[in-house]
Amino acid sequence: MSTDRLDRIEAILEQMAVQREADRQEMRAQREADRREMAELRSTVTSLVEIVELHQRYHETSDRNFEQRLDAIASAGFGMSRSKMVDMINAGDVRVNWKEVTSSSYQVKPGDLIAIRGKGRLEIGEVSVTKKQSYRLGLTRFM
Repeated sequence: MSTDRLDRIEAILEQMAVQREADRQEMRAQREADRREMAELRSTVTSLVEIVELHQRYHETSDRNFEQRLDAIASAGFGMSRSKMVDMINAGDVRVNWKEVTSSSYQVKPGDLIAIRGKGRLEIGEVSVTKKQSYRLGLTRFM
């Protein structure tokens, strides 16, 4: 083979090697961009999942029959009968502001947090007066 021909082959091989390296760098850059995009999508999906979970974790309600006894408010907030609530209170399954309460006539006030083992938590909201001059108690249940 002639030197000219060898020189041309070497030049072509060198161009191919340069092109291969450029392709590799482009692929690396594309992979890195894809990784960043996936990380961003994961954080967005995580944020949306957290928002949905937060929405499903609590439920706001109100009770018109404003009585400050623990058994009355807890039974209204957790949707169970007062007699079952009294049994749970006497069994020591109910806590108010993280302290165990065994008296069903315990007086709760706005801002108190009622927790029942296995049922969730209930936050006592504000007392408001309705148009017909009756009282309404806001309740937020965390599941």
